[in-house]
Amino acid sequence: MDDPLPWADQHTTPDAPRDAVIYSGDGRPLTFHCFHAHCTDRTWRDLREHYEPSITTGLASPTGFRDTELGNAERLVAAYRDRIRYSTEIGWLVWDGRRWESNTEISVEAMGTAVARGLWEEIITIPDSRARLELARWARQSEKRSSVSAMVGLARVLDGVPIRASEIDTDPWLLNVSTARSTFIRASCAHTARPT
Repeated sequence: MDDPLPWADQHTTPDAPRDAVIYSGDGRPLTFHCFHAHCTDRTWRDLREHYEPSITTGLASPTGFRDTELGNAERLVAAYRDRIRYSTEIGWLVWDGRRWESNTEISVEAMGTAVARGLWEEIITIPDSRARLELARWARQSEKRSSVSAMVGLARVLDGVPIRASEIDTDPWLLNVSTARSTFIRASCAHTARPT
């Protein structure tokens, strides 16, 4: 982390090279771990509550998401925020590293499935046995086809996901080429493709 931890003043070795880490991947939710002994019970929820106190008020899950279909949709968007968009004119779009690819409903469902499976990994981060049991019940429910479909359907309207077709490919002078670099036809200069 580049920013100081909210509990850094409690660290016994403040100059340690690896104080804390936030990690995610393969559809798993964000996870936080501090390498200092006094922080062993700190979770992603603790860190998130510090920086966004209103975000976790009344949440059932210690990870910062409600154990609901909408909570799972929020997990999906948190895990894939930079890679998915939804347009009412086009449908689901997935950033493939060079362009927004359309007709990708199956890809987004696969991401939803990965998020549902990721709930099992959330469970091991929860110290309270009752909360673990509750999340295990929710994880089992979340793996149902109807739950994955609901997650994907609800994610379409969450902040950062909806996009108008007119917002895509807005520069008529920009040409995407197979070298994964985009070229401005008018100026003949190249730059790396990016989703924005």
